[in-house]
Amino acid sequence: MSLHSKHLRLSLLMVNILQCNVCSLPARLPSIQYLISSSKCSIILVSETWLLPSRIIPHFNLFRQDRVDGYGGVVIVAHTSFNVTLLEINPPKTTALGK
Repeated sequence: MSLHSKHLRLSLLMVNILQCNVCSLPARLPSIQYLISSSKCSIILVSETWLLPSRIIPHFNLFRQDRVDGYGGVVIVAHTSFNVTLLEINPPKTTALGK
């Protein structure tokens, strides 16, 4: 049985969520992939990703907000066994206090 099919079967029973601040996901990707695999994570929340547009993680959907300078950035990574949809939320316009 492949890791992907084992993960799919486990995701039906439980959801493991990993949250981390990585200060450059590319530099720590092997460690993060080990954490994902060993703890059978289904959802990963990552801050300070420093990602380039071409980065992917097999068997996962990435929902990203990158900074234009290549630093910072956040990503939500969800296993492909989840039916997920990105919702665009436009915050209301705010005004200065007292005006």
